[in-house]
Amino acid sequence: MSKLTVVFAILSVVILGLPTPVAAQGQPPAVQLDSYTGKPTHRFGFSGTGFAPGEQVDVYLGDPTAGALVTVSADSRGDITGRDMVIPPVSPGDYTLSFVGLTSHTPAAVGFNIQGFHPWAVLDNYYITPHSGVGFTGVDFVPGEPVQVFLNSRLSSPVAQVTADADGRFEVKTAFQLPDLTGNNELIFIGQQSQTEVTATFAAATPPPTTP
Repeated sequence: MSKLTVVFAILSVVILGLPTPVAAQGQPPAVQLDSYTGKPTHRFGFSGTGFAPGEQVDVYLGDPTAGALVTVSADSRGDITGRDMVIPPVSPGDYTLSFVGLTSHTPAAVGFNIQGFHPWAVLDNYYITPHSGVGFTGVDFVPGEPVQVFLNSRLSSPVAQVTADADGRFEVKTAFQLPDLTGNNELIFIGQQSQTEVTATFAAATPPPTTP
């Protein structure tokens, strides 16, 4: 047997004797949301599997450099859950929710759509006699935001202020008494958080003449 053959045989034995790498166990992390769309201040939940048991998992919305939205702990099986996560005040659009385990460093990502608010308001009456009460209803404002109401101009003082409820809605039967006006007029609703402007036009009715 030549020296070359002997060397090759020895190398073959050494290589065959090396321990075989063990394949990674389990599936990569996966996350599901209870809703894949929402508006700022609204809430959502999630559940995930495949993380390292007991590890901390950071949850990012969009750019990770903006900081984690929340940090949750995986249980002994590597499962995570989150409830009542608040959507932050960001612009409408499509985002990525990223879940990054701080021990495994293995990320999971899902798409998440954030909608904008589209408020509108209606009046109880569109033909109003001066000195009568003015009522209105607003829908789809930012939940909890104050809404100032102006008569004909934003440069004047507001004639009323209301606060949207948890659904972004408000309803007032008599917000203020209409002053002496004629012709067409306009109520302007300004959301103080969103700075969204909504208008509603009405006519000031001519009061009947008084009899002597």
